[in-house]
Amino acid sequence: MPLPPQSSTYTGQTRGYWFTAPSDFEITSIGVPTDASTDNQSVAIITLNVPPPDFSLSTLDYTVEFLAQDVPGVAPISVNVPITAGTMVGILGSRGANSINSYGTPSPYNTTLLGNPVSLSRLLMQNDLQTVFPFAVSGEPGPFDFGRVNITVASLNSVPTLSEWSLIICGLIMLSIGVVVLKQRYRSTKLA
Repeated sequence: MPLPPQSSTYTGQTRGYWFTAPSDFEITSIGVPTDASTDNQSVAIITLNVPPPDFSLSTLDYTVEFLAQDVPGVAPISVNVPITAGTMVGILGSRGANSINSYGTPSPYNTTLLGNPVSLSRLLMQNDLQTVFPFAVSGEPGPFDFGRVNITVASLNSVPTLSEWSLIICGLIMLSIGVVVLKQRYRSTKLA
């Protein structure tokens, strides 16, 4: 899922973003970019039962689907988190003991997920994810910079996405052209 480039760095608490899933998909990896820091990373994936309230209110009405704390290295972390369409997904992540966040352009930020439009909104936790279980998250309607945390996803749908349909249609057109050419060659060799 494309994210904006780093715009600034924030240190002190953990940041991220939340969005509503436009289709069924699986999160296959998660990682905090190294633009702001290459310290150990801490990441969490949550599914929210209610939209996060605006800060200074917070909610505990969510499920932690994945949590990795103080993971050394700069590579993304492999995960297997299935998400169904309509689910509100929260992504949190930072690097180092001081929750170093790589901030992106102010939210809401419009991007795509498997060819579907999705809007990312700022999600925050007023704690250090390296040492604290995801606790009491809040949103902010913006415009506020949000914590950049990369995720990679794979489709769970048996129904192709728009880009997959394009490939299927192009393949069918090429197959049809091939059949027509073969028929013409067969007719011309039959007549000769």
